[in-house]
Amino acid sequence: MSNLSALILEDAFLIAYEAEQALLELGANSVVIFQDLVEAVEAINRSDRFDLAVLDLSLSDGNSIEFAKTIKARGIPFVFTSGYAKPEEVATEFPDVPYLEKPYHFDRLKQVIQDLLKNR
Repeated sequence: MSNLSALILEDAFLIAYEAEQALLELGANSVVIFQDLVEAVEAINRSDRFDLAVLDLSLSDGNSIEFAKTIKARGIPFVFTSGYAKPEEVATEFPDVPYLEKPYHFDRLKQVIQDLLKNR
């Protein structure tokens, strides 16, 4: 996983920090955390390149579904995380995207990320 750049969109600091540590342990050389959609959209619109993403579905400024559509169109693999059950819209529009319900074990996140990278 070396030389990869990861995006984390998560508004809970502790969860974002732990996800960052998991990605760094896997060998990512750059992990950028965004706590709201505005920052994440600005980064993507600047053409910041990310090799993978971890997206919290429910954020304080909305949900990340439209953002997920954007990065999917750009070929960036991602995983959804949420403290809620998987919404029907996610199941319908993103049937092949992994979904981790919080609280999740970070070893599980690592496994999902490894699987994403194998399949890209």
